[in-house]
Amino acid sequence: MAKVLTEDELYDIECAIYNDNNEALFKSLPQGPEDFNDGGIVKELAEGQEYAIVPQSNIMVRKDGRLFNAKFIRTVMPMWTPNDILAIINGKQIRYSEIYKSRGWKFDQEEITQKYVNKKWKISVPKGYRQMYKELYG
Repeated sequence: MAKVLTEDELYDIECAIYNDNNEALFKSLPQGPEDFNDGGIVKELAEGQEYAIVPQSNIMVRKDGRLFNAKFIRTVMPMWTPNDILAIINGKQIRYSEIYKSRGWKFDQEEITQKYVNKKWKISVPKGYRQMYKELYG
């Protein structure tokens, strides 16, 4: 059963978007797959890990750093920068550091990046940072 937002929740989300307040926006992330998806697809993508669904999108971020589009059931390639890992979804930046902070998870960029390297998951590196990335992760 899909969760229906109340008028107050919709107003809070609208205010957070208007004021570009991502921290307030991420406060109301769904806590479990039943809040997002009836078919259990999110539960399968989570593979028993903690995860967050980004508000106003179908994007799921697992605690290990893997990024998925839960609607189309496919991975999304995040972008590495020296200070954060991010994705641009529908013209809006989604920063891992903000999502992790909102969930109370410890954001360790090096650990997440190392998982991407070791498991051969795809990650985008902007042209200006490619040499730095190669020096750090090979």
